[in-house]
Amino acid sequence: MKLEERVGKVSQGLPGNAMALRNMTRKLAHDFNNVLAIIYTNLELIEEDLEKESLEHQLCLSALEAAQSGAALTAEILNTPSALVAQTEGGSSGDQGLNLEIKSCRILFIESDHDRRNHGCEVLSEMGHIPITADNANAGLHILEIDHGFDLVITDIMLAGGNSGVSFARSAKDILPDIGIIFMSNYTTDATGMKMNEVAGARMVASPLIPLEVAMAIQHVYK
Repeated sequence: MKLEERVGKVSQGLPGNAMALRNMTRKLAHDFNNVLAIIYTNLELIEEDLEKESLEHQLCLSALEAAQSGAALTAEILNTPSALVAQTEGGSSGDQGLNLEIKSCRILFIESDHDRRNHGCEVLSEMGHIPITADNANAGLHILEIDHGFDLVITDIMLAGGNSGVSFARSAKDILPDIGIIFMSNYTTDATGMKMNEVAGARMVASPLIPLEVAMAIQHVYK
């Protein structure tokens, strides 16, 4: 039984609370993603120092696989809110699937926090992408104005310098109408989701980045 079907079954008889159920589910998913990001990052660091083929190494690999499975589940929750609501109201949705066929692309990565910017750049590079970074919206727009060769923008929804990721994304679309947009956030309020919806086709991922989750988002916006 798919995730949407499980949510729909649990929420039968509560059509008036469909939006509240969606908001609660998204909040839990965001919080769980933050925990997963810490677990996954530390497991990767531990795995690098373990002797290959040792019992400890195998256990660590199993834990990494479990963290990836958790990321896939929470990504499905975060990125299909309309499907969840449709289920609670008696609708249906297609199988989203988790098969990833990601092509290498140039990504403008906007993050004000130094550590998260470095982490995101490393994650994207290891996935085979070419990330170019900026620490604020003005710097990001300057890059886009002189370089039109980007496929995607990944930006924190809250940026330093008085600009939001959403306003930056709208300006980026003015420069490159076909560019894909992915927002990052560790906030869980419904207002965050509403802001994201102001940019057609945008996706939301947790910050700091979780490899499997961002891979699924990239697959969605870069077609």
